[in-house]
Amino acid sequence: MTAATYRERLQEREFRLTAQRLLTAHLCPDTPGFWRGIDLDLTAATLTGFSLHRCAARSVIFKSATFTGYADFSAATFTGPADLSGTTFTGGVTFGSATFHRDADFEWATFTDHANFESTTFTTADFEWSTFTDGANFEAAHFTAPANFGSTTFTDGVDFERATFTEATFAAATFTGYADFRSATFTTADFTATTFTTNADFEDTTFTTADFRNATFDRGRPSGLSAFLDE
Repeated sequence: MTAATYRERLQEREFRLTAQRLLTAHLCPDTPGFWRGIDLDLTAATLTGFSLHRCAARSVIFKSATFTGYADFSAATFTGPADLSGTTFTGGVTFGSATFHRDADFEWATFTDHANFESTTFTTADFEWSTFTDGANFEAAHFTAPANFGSTTFTDGVDFERATFTEATFAAATFTGYADFRSATFTTADFTATTFTTNADFEDTTFTTADFRNATFDRGRPSGLSAFLDE
């Protein structure tokens, strides 16, 4: 790399970071110059150390975007649809305590570092075919409409402890790390053809209806599921 090329890339990075900081400042309701009701489209963008902490926007599109470094969406509010399909997070990311009032689309998203959705509130949530490679935390997350984790891959531990679901599907999902569903609440749950290759914990989990047909538990049947696995 020549010195001129290096300077150009450095300048481009600094310009991008400055634009990100300005965007964050204008999307924070507590700051002067708040842009109310913004529709944000950053399709296929490369974002470094991106933050929408405590920010608010209407619709957001990050389709096929790449986030490098830590991405912070904690306590953010999205009143319109949020499209993060095909998005790649190469560093850690948090959506802790964020609120999605409309559809949240994470289909085919890739999380290569830890992903935090603790206490996040979703309406419709789609994580179908997404991949979590370094652990995910959905503890106390609240899904008020259908949540789709069909064919999702969790290659490290995942925590759904105390999460609440109305209609949830984990059909054909794969859990190769510890799967924690303790004290979770499901109205309707679909775990057909789901694979658990290590321990799965459903202690004190509540189901109204659940389907575990053709589910595989390589470490043996977890306690709390006898009534459903014997059907």
